[in-house]
Amino acid sequence: MKIVRRVGLWAVPAILILGTALLSGCGEFYTNTIDPYSYRAETPADVQAAPSDPTVHNRACEYYLFYLFNWGDAGYAKVMSGLVKDKDHYMIYDPKFDQTYRSWLLGLYIRQCLTMTARVGHI
Repeated sequence: MKIVRRVGLWAVPAILILGTALLSGCGEFYTNTIDPYSYRAETPADVQAAPSDPTVHNRACEYYLFYLFNWGDAGYAKVMSGLVKDKDHYMIYDPKFDQTYRSWLLGLYIRQCLTMTARVGHI
């Protein structure tokens, strides 16, 4: 004769609540990220745009591991830094931002990147 052990009624809601908390980000142990919020930029009409103005690219990323640890800087300030060496004589205008997500192993490791493409004009 087989003895069947039944799970108490408390187990099903407990498993659902615990699973929801872990998968919703409530179970994060470490978070140190900067996300994009807003940025005001000049358009070609605001500066002396020329067809010969060079195009610059930059990318900033943040990372997620096991839905528990987050780190990185994918904000506008990070992506804008380092684009132009002599910032006193040049201005960045007409920016285009793209946000990309790469996920591996069902989201256990995620890379979120903010990529910027802009033109550099003379002041």
